[in-house]
Amino acid sequence: MPNPFLQVRFFFWLSRYRRLEGGIGFMMTEIGFTAGKIWKYLDKNGEVTALKLKSALGITNTVLYMGIGWLARENQVNIVEYAKGYKISSKK
Repeated sequence: MPNPFLQVRFFFWLSRYRRLEGGIGFMMTEIGFTAGKIWKYLDKNGEVTALKLKSALGITNTVLYMGIGWLARENQVNIVEYAKGYKISSKK
């Protein structure tokens, strides 16, 4: 059973860290996790639209495009513009 005292200390530390860092560290972690989710989804499902990715992963537009940007910077995805938006696929 987890120690409640340690849980309280952890959440205190986390809230303090977010105030001190402006949440940047937390946001970078979220973007990294989202990039991983996007990569796994693309690897399994092939080319999809950004809208399909957003609805399948249940994330906001902002985090979606940050995650795609992360993968694009690492040269891990193909991004193709089409009439209604973008199609994204993984590079294999």
